Amino acid sequence: MEKAWFMLQAIGRHTWTSIGNLAIRDVTGNRVELLDSMKSIWLAETATCFYLVFSEWDKVDLDEFVLNTEAHPLRRTGYLWVGAVRKRGYIPVSDGEV
Repeated sequence: MEKAWFMLQAIGRHTWTSIGNLAIRDVTGNRVELLDSMKSIWLAETATCFYLVFSEWDKVDLDEFVLNTEAHPLRRTGYLWVGAVRKRGYIPVSDGEV
């Protein structure tokens, strides 16, 4: 989590404005060239990943959901049926099973 915090601080230090975050033309160079735009990927993926890193661990139940590559939670197949049956005591709960 410490590395994520340093990354977020660096992004803020180089790209923050009062209305959003600027894009960087090339992150591999020594000179930072800012673009007058904010890419949608910033909110759709990067900010979402930072939110998940810094949120409480129970924010998304990873037994019930899996995160896709854009950090969107998708309900695991069969979870509702298996979970409902378990709550009624029909299926014993064992570690690593869903």
